[in-house]
Amino acid sequence: GPSDLDDAPYDTLIHAGGWQMNDLFPYLRLKGRAGQVTFAETQVEAPPSAVASGAYALAHGGLRLWGATYRDQVGDMPAVQAVDDIENQAALEMLNPYWRQMALSGETRSRAGVRATTPDRLPVIGALPDLDALAAQFPALRGGAALEGAVPVLPGRYIAGGFGSRGFTFAPWAARLISAQIFGDPLPTQLETLSLVHPVRQVIRDLKRGIY
Repeated sequence: GPSDLDDAPYDTLIHAGGWQMNDLFPYLRLKGRAGQVTFAETQVEAPPSAVASGAYALAHGGLRLWGATYRDQVGDMPAVQAVDDIENQAALEMLNPYWRQMALSGETRSRAGVRATTPDRLPVIGALPDLDALAAQFPALRGGAALEGAVPVLPGRYIAGGFGSRGFTFAPWAARLISAQIFGDPLPTQLETLSLVHPVRQVIRDLKRGIY
């Protein structure tokens, strides 16, 4: 039957709340990284294109977008900062000087947001681990032993996050992976890759270090 969370029944629950999920799951060690992009609508259309080298610049029709800055997040949500626009303009000069003049000829606007990152810069995708059962079933982890056997998980609870600057790349794959896990379909990846994004990996590292 369905489980209950805050008195609301559910069969399956997928947590996808970005960096603020750290409040619910501190063992994932998610961290917020603030960033700002600058964009403008121009009178000259360009074919869809993108260039990247640390920063990136995108063109689509009359839209030009470039950035993004990367800073530690402090507080709730970041505010747009002029210094970040200056940094983005310098990056644009290096990335795509050919339409820089056009991009800056009109009114530019900016948007600030927060990325969710993990200690190893890989996302967390899959079933949430049952921490109490994990510690009870595998006490040798605290001595540095390798995990042997299936990870105990919370029934019907999944997470997708920690995408960092690669949300558009990771999110569709995360959806396919979690969908396959829910319905018992073939996984769209190798087991070795699955272990790299498994939500339990940071817990196991901390157990081995004696943090828990």
